[in-house]
Amino acid sequence: MGASFLWRRGSAFWFQIAVPKDLRSLLGDTPFRLRLPSQGDATPYARILAGVAERGFACMRLSGIQQINLSQGRLFNGRELIFKALIAEIEAITSFRADLDDNGRDQPATDPLKLLSQRNKVLEG
Repeated sequence: MGASFLWRRGSAFWFQIAVPKDLRSLLGDTPFRLRLPSQGDATPYARILAGVAERGFACMRLSGIQQINLSQGRLFNGRELIFKALIAEIEAITSFRADLDDNGRDQPATDPLKLLSQRNKVLEG
């Protein structure tokens, strides 16, 4: 699964996922692409990010968004929201891995639930 969302350019790995056909009018045709951190195996990052993107796509479908809507005077930007979610997920994983490396593999200094809470604050902000 993860390999289909993962591509390599030089020594860097990138995550890429296509925009579903039914959401292209909202999100455009350009796939979502992000460079992955260089630490460790890139496949788990790609799998996690694919889930985050798919969750974003599903939320857009479930909310019944058919066109760009104005909400509280702001233009709805689904592409920006999905990118924010992807970046927040990379930051959460990177932070958790850094804690594991700093404190030994068995005991992360940061509680995973706290990291999820921080990620959610980024998405809400």
